[in-house]
Amino acid sequence: MLTEILTGAMLLAAVPQNSDTTFAVDPNARLELTNREGTIVVRTWDRDEVSVRTNRSYRGSVEVRRSSGTVHIDVAGGYWDDDDDVDYRLTVPATMSLDLRGSDTDVRVDGTRGEVNIDVHDGDVWLRGGTGRVTIRSHDGDIEAEDLEGRIRIFNMDGDIFVDGAVGDIEAEATDGKITLLNIDAPNVYANTVDGDIWFDGILVPRGSYTLGTHDGDITVQIPEDTDAHVTMATHDGEFISDDFPLTVRRLPMDRRIEFDLGSGGADLRIEAFDGDIELRHRGGWRRR
Repeated sequence: MLTEILTGAMLLAAVPQNSDTTFAVDPNARLELTNREGTIVVRTWDRDEVSVRTNRSYRGSVEVRRSSGTVHIDVAGGYWDDDDDVDYRLTVPATMSLDLRGSDTDVRVDGTRGEVNIDVHDGDVWLRGGTGRVTIRSHDGDIEAEDLEGRIRIFNMDGDIFVDGAVGDIEAEATDGKITLLNIDAPNVYANTVDGDIWFDGILVPRGSYTLGTHDGDITVQIPEDTDAHVTMATHDGEFISDDFPLTVRRLPMDRRIEFDLGSGGADLRIEAFDGDIELRHRGGWRRR
């Protein structure tokens, strides 16, 4: 049983240990959840309710606070052992915005249509859905996302970034990891990694801007045969491969830099691999390595 105490503008609830509780919410509210160690799994439904389930060794309670359009969930009233963790299983309205954070935490979100912010220090992230502003950060772990729409920003220090299906502006940055962007329909794309390959598969929108760069890795770009784009490619120690496209290239004075037009130009595509090959090909198959 969930007991709620209304104090001014704040609604406070203590959720019992190993709990399973459901409470009503505004479906357009924002849910904030911070976990120190464990997992966060979020699914969606069409009810204006949030279901919270925990299965944990933490000696305390889960606290739910609601005020000013925000639902905040946290652990409180106990202490931590070295092996303690908290595993959250939530079901929320599909339109609810999510702000999920953790230290040593894996996050999995399935089917949301709201805005999403995920920030973990050490953990993997898997996301399906997200509309509006979608931001994902991980310092050590892989990030996978699909069916995104809006302003998409993904940052990873040590791990791979994999996106399948996105509409909207995309910014993806990694330090040590590869970046894979598939089925992309975006007017602006920026993807950069220090140590890793980049694979881009998508369409180039007229007057769109696309910048792909890696210091140590190869870059593969798959685009439609009838693409209109002005392309600039540069590599210090690598090769250009473009067997699918008949090209008339202009070599610029800068070392190992060429430019050319596909069709009538239009989109601006810039590709740079300092130590790696650059391949331009027609859209086709992609095989996960």
